[in-house]
Amino acid sequence: GLTRALSLPAAQWDARAINLGSGTKLSIRELAELVLSVCAKGPAGSVENAPAREGDVAHSLADITLAKTLLDFIPSKDLKDGLSAIIHT
Repeated sequence: GLTRALSLPAAQWDARAINLGSGTKLSIRELAELVLSVCAKGPAGSVENAPAREGDVAHSLADITLAKTLLDFIPSKDLKDGLSAIIHT
């Protein structure tokens, strides 16, 4: 996905953001626990709850519609495998 996105002629993407992701909703807490789990710090590790602040992102969901349209992008790894590959390289 990333290699194909980087080689796409500028005229095709017209300076628009092309999101590459799983297309699956994930809370920030779930992401933090996943990162800790991949880093072998345990499933809960040191994730702490705090009151939400104005402007905080509650859930993250990449809209991969443009990537599918322009790049024929289909997520090929789940997030845990992708994080593991990045963290352990």
